[in-house]
Amino acid sequence: MKAVAQVRNEANKGLRLTSSEIEQWQNLTDHAISVMDDLTADIFDIISIMWMKKASI
Repeated sequence: MKAVAQVRNEANKGLRLTSSEIEQWQNLTDHAISVMDDLTADIFDIISIMWMKKASI
């Protein structure tokens, strides 16, 4: 399964990234994910799940 999560801040609704900024963020997140060990990935998953459960729609 593959999913996508978006984090948005209502105060910065008009904030847009350039294509080079988007590419830079993608490279940084790809690198961060590839160097995680299993424990770090599990903790990140738990924190993400807890945070998403508290989010209001």
